[in-house]
Amino acid sequence: MVEEQSSDREGLPEQLVETLADPATARSQTPYLLGVLDDGEPDHRLVAGTALCLVARSYPELRGAVAGRLLDRLDGDAHDEVGHALDYLAARYPETVEEAVKTLEDDASSGPRERLSRSRAEGGFLRSESLAPGGRDRPVGRTQVAGEGDIDDPRQVYTADPADPDIDRADHEDGEDGEDDASEDADDRDGDDENADDRDGDGDTTPGVTTVTLRAVSRRLSEIVERSKFDELTVLTEGRRDRYGAVYRTAGRLDGEEYAVGLTVYRLPEDHESFVAGFRTTAERWQEAGSHRAVLQVYDWNVHPRPWAAVEHTGESLATRSDPPSEPLWTVIELASGVAHAHQHGLVHGAIDPGNVRYRDAVLDDSRRQPLLSSPGIATLSETGPAGSAPGDTDSADERPRPGGLDPRYAAPEHYDDSYGRIDGSTDVYGLGALLFRLCTDHHPYTGDAGTVRGKVLSEGAPEPRRVNPDLPDSLHRVVRKATATRKLKRYETVTAFERELAQAREALLAEVDDA
Repeated sequence: MVEEQSSDREGLPEQLVETLADPATARSQTPYLLGVLDDGEPDHRLVAGTALCLVARSYPELRGAVAGRLLDRLDGDAHDEVGHALDYLAARYPETVEEAVKTLEDDASSGPRERLSRSRAEGGFLRSESLAPGGRDRPVGRTQVAGEGDIDDPRQVYTADPADPDIDRADHEDGEDGEDDASEDADDRDGDDENADDRDGDGDTTPGVTTVTLRAVSRRLSEIVERSKFDELTVLTEGRRDRYGAVYRTAGRLDGEEYAVGLTVYRLPEDHESFVAGFRTTAERWQEAGSHRAVLQVYDWNVHPRPWAAVEHTGESLATRSDPPSEPLWTVIELASGVAHAHQHGLVHGAIDPGNVRYRDAVLDDSRRQPLLSSPGIATLSETGPAGSAPGDTDSADERPRPGGLDPRYAAPEHYDDSYGRIDGSTDVYGLGALLFRLCTDHHPYTGDAGTVRGKVLSEGAPEPRRVNPDLPDSLHRVVRKATATRKLKRYETVTAFERELAQAREALLAEVDDA
């Protein structure tokens, strides 16, 4: 690989600056550009993707190869810039990208990877399509759209809001038979016409960009769908990266019912075997605990071809919602009930923070939205490196890796230091107390970078909610302090004990309001 040298142009490597200035240079540096697209910094990846698009514009004979390399990277771990570059090529040169997709499909092994819908109009695929009654003649079902049917179950697909930016309707804007209305002038768009590069690719005559990318994603997910219990799964969006892997918004059909599904394909750490073994146990227990109203439901899961879980689709999290919960104490009590239920099934969450508290999109009463505990036990399977340390600093014997994705401001002392014990049910007590702090004060328990937070957690003891909210009632102050005690012996013995005392405090406060 070419050694990167610093450039004066916005801090970009010299090689990237050269590729932007001269497509001929970009052509010779294609392997380097692909490497940057895989592992480079975000700004560098954006430039590398742009340079690859310039290569495709300048050298028609390389368009198929560039599209193929991008499609080959369009998996759960792909960076966003891969999709951006592919979207550009799909809009400019749809026939070339379509041919690259077909080539990938033809190269796939005979089996589950080929059992997917090739219908551009549907944008989805069937499980076991080639083995279904009627074979290829079996129609591919669409997800339910707005106004169709009566939906009573909040887990079911209930709308396809035209204003929802997450749903690309290009697939449904073609002709009724799914044929592209622009096929007659495809040669002009994708040929060697000297004016082809001047066309912007917009308008009704250009196939939907998402159609191409979703077909490539569908090919990669086809083996998962083959193993799924759903009769049909339809991919609605491209994968988005989250703290544990890649999440795909999908619609599932089972026994005539349609469900909004969040399909997560988990990122594998270096210790793959340990992760897979732990995931089996965790997923089984999560599925059992999902019967509780405050635990996100798991519809299906498997470890092949890599660990994945199909769960109830949710919208925002406590970390992202713009409005604070109208009943913060009720919210934490509900979550505590769900955690206690998970503990009864032998499942410790280990990473309770605002990002792991989810909410449904479909609600009738927005004033009291049911909180859902997400990803119990998953975070502890994947580690991010010693908590509070810089990348690569792994020599400190008194530090332990923090569970993957856990917000360090909500991490218990035992997340940072082995001497405080192992991660167990008491750790979840701490996490609930930290959430209670957030909801009672509208502030995080600690502030600063990871290293600063670690020092505060281990040296200052339990967070002081009254420092932020002097008007906090004594009863709530005591609950927060006890739940977030540095030493486990000073915390509540169980989540149930925490839940009970918090509920009593809430009832007392409500009684005071009634008396007033």
